[in-house]
Amino acid sequence: MSIKRPFHIPLRFLSKAKVATVLQHPSVSFVNNLFVIEVSEKLIKFTNQALTVMSTLKLGIAFYAQQDRRGRPRSPHWALVAHRTNYAAPDVQVFQARFRADTQWVLAHRTVPLLSNASSLMGVIHIADVNISPGVLDSFVRSFPASKNDDDPSGNIVWDCSNWVIRVLHYLTNQNVLSLPWRINDFYQNI
Repeated sequence: MSIKRPFHIPLRFLSKAKVATVLQHPSVSFVNNLFVIEVSEKLIKFTNQALTVMSTLKLGIAFYAQQDRRGRPRSPHWALVAHRTNYAAPDVQVFQARFRADTQWVLAHRTVPLLSNASSLMGVIHIADVNISPGVLDSFVRSFPASKNDDDPSGNIVWDCSNWVIRVLHYLTNQNVLSLPWRINDFYQNI
């Protein structure tokens, strides 16, 4: 449920371009010299420079069962998952690095209609609720290549999908988007 409430911002703080940008947002209107912002699960934050609307996302790690070429179980595949309300909802963002048969790591990010439709899904561990929009998270995560590139804060010996997820979590922590209960190089052993 959303409500409309007046939110007074002295116009001297905003340039005409910023006012135009703010008014383009679907939840903002300008009535009687006041910005009226439709508030639902959004956090409204004002600074001298801009008005930004940030979303709270649930951030977790999905684990998928894997097998080797002989059908024997391997350690699970890790993927970073995000959604506004819960991981069982439609349109969950899935961020992952996958190993192709030609010995190359590739990014395989996608939005899935229903996470639980994957027969190999073992479960999801919730990491944190973070104040970041889905688009900003997507752009941030896409900035990390699938390969190690001499950037592996996990402390694990061999590069794999878990190291990639831990690297993204490490940089989200460095950007103060989330805080983790353990040092980043202890993360793998505690999960």
